[in-house]
Amino acid sequence: MDFLNTAFLALVQGVTEFLPISSSAHLILGRHLLAALGFAVSAMTPQEELALDIALHVGSLGAVLVYFRRDIALLLGGLLDLMTGKGGGRARLLLVLVVASIPIVIGAFLAKDFITNDGRSIPIIAWTTLIFGVVLWFADRRPEHKSEIEALSFRDALIVGAAQLVAIIPGVSRSGICMT
Repeated sequence: MDFLNTAFLALVQGVTEFLPISSSAHLILGRHLLAALGFAVSAMTPQEELALDIALHVGSLGAVLVYFRRDIALLLGGLLDLMTGKGGGRARLLLVLVVASIPIVIGAFLAKDFITNDGRSIPIIAWTTLIFGVVLWFADRRPEHKSEIEALSFRDALIVGAAQLVAIIPGVSRSGICMT
C-alpha cells in the first residue's frame, strides 16, 4: 500500500476513533472506497490488512495515552498502592480495569480466526453497524443514569468487558457499545 493510501486510512482512523462509530469498519470501507475510485490498492492478505489496521490503532493509542496521561499516572499509583499493600481508591480502580479487560483477552484469542477473516466482510460490517446503531439509538432515548467511576462494581466491569468483546467485530463501535 502506498503512502497516500496509508495516509488516507490514517486520517480515517484518526477521525473515526473518537466517535461512536466503528473505526475498524471504516478502515475496511476506506480500502474498498479507494479501490472503487480506482486508486492503486496493493493486494494485501487479510492478515496484512489487520496488521496495518492494528498499526493505525496504535497511533490512536498514542494520542489517547498523551491525552489521559494524568489518569494513567493515577493507575500507576494504584499499582504502587497494590504492591505496597495500601489498597484504596486508586488500587480499586486499577483492579476494576483489569477485571474489565479479562473478557476481551480471552474472547479475542478464541475469535482471532473469525475476526481476521470472516468478520471483516462488508455484509458483517453493514449488519453490525445497522443493528448496533439502532441499539445505541434506543439506549440514547432512555433516561440518563450517571454514576461515578468509583461506584463501578466488578460485575459492572465484566459487563463493560463483555461489551468490549462484542466491539472486536468491525461495525460495532467500542465507545458506542459501552455507552449503550
